[in-house]
Amino acid sequence: MDEDKWFSDEKVIQKSKKAYAHFDLRTNVVKARKYITNPDKIKHHGFYPFIKYVMKYDRFHKVDGELKVDTKKRPICYSAHIDRCIYQYYSALLNEKYNLRLKRDGIDKVPVAYRTDLHCNNIDVFKQIVDFINGYPSCYVMIGDFTKFFERIDHQYLKKQLCNLLEVKRLKPDYYAVFKSIT
Repeated sequence: MDEDKWFSDEKVIQKSKKAYAHFDLRTNVVKARKYITNPDKIKHHGFYPFIKYVMKYDRFHKVDGELKVDTKKRPICYSAHIDRCIYQYYSALLNEKYNLRLKRDGIDKVPVAYRTDLHCNNIDVFKQIVDFINGYPSCYVMIGDFTKFFERIDHQYLKKQLCNLLEVKRLKPDYYAVFKSIT
């Protein structure tokens, strides 16, 4: 990853400037660059606890001609400002590795979620999918929604796959500190 380019990207900087209350002072990736790029600092970093709450919102849909309402609950977690900058930086490092792995394995056209190299939004991806489907006389579309997927994921399996992606037998202490703080 070209760090200078990443740290000067206006979208990256804006994303790191979130205005919410937490236990620490507000910061952004530019101000925190020296700290978040130092693996020795990260391996000893004391991550703050997440501030959590449940967002509730109504969803409307028709069932047998009647309008039905159900309330959906979504857990929301806010990390401390400095922690968010660390997560954002390590996420960029991992995304670069992930994108390269997909290309190397010849499947870079398949997964579209959590991709940073597609340079398009969900609407663009959806149009590509519809165009693809329209090009075939018969095909199957599978849609999945996995309830509490991230809450139920096996952390040992996740760590194993992270090691696989990074092509290491054991996570470096800084990566492990970030992994441990999230899981």
